[in-house]
Amino acid sequence: MTNDQLQYAENYFFGDKTLFDNSDKFAQEWFKSYYKDKSTGTLREEVTLHHLGYIKNQAKHGHDGYHNVRKKFVEVKPQYAHVCAITNKQNKLSGGGSFNDITMTKIEVMSEWDVVCSGFAEDRVIFILRFPAEYIIPYLTTTLNKIIGIAERRKTISFNWHQYKDCKDLEIIWFDMTNSKKFISKSMYSFLDKRYIPQTTVSFFSEFYD
Repeated sequence: MTNDQLQYAENYFFGDKTLFDNSDKFAQEWFKSYYKDKSTGTLREEVTLHHLGYIKNQAKHGHDGYHNVRKKFVEVKPQYAHVCAITNKQNKLSGGGSFNDITMTKIEVMSEWDVVCSGFAEDRVIFILRFPAEYIIPYLTTTLNKIIGIAERRKTISFNWHQYKDCKDLEIIWFDMTNSKKFISKSMYSFLDKRYIPQTTVSFFSEFYD
């Protein structure tokens, strides 16, 4: 995505939506249909990277981005809380995601990376969480060892907020307390509510521009 497109998307999800409101109807409809597509997380991933100051990795494989200040690669796991077309019930965000086609080599490489989990719902970002990948390496290793000998099975490992809730280095960068109860479990809300320390715009962005 271009920088203008990312600014448009970021203004929509985090800001006052002036860029969206001032664009023509075609652009608005295209944008809404794109971000509501639950089968692709490209937009949500790029918005998360851009908002946190990571440079996106354009290669298909490997890390998702790199932060020049933190000197860290990152794996981003964005989620979208959609309404199920079959049950018509609201899907809940788990604060996690899946590592697809995971290998021991990938796990070893990831040990020095960041992991960022973001949750989107309707027209807003519900949360952005960041923690060192090394914290869930034992969980990934143990889980992969259990399935590695099963033939014809794709090596996919899923995780959620329970796998990193005790991480002392967990950062709750963004948490929409007002609108989150509809999209996350009561236990996850309680956890985030207790840990979240609201940051001012100045202090948040100073990490990137000092």
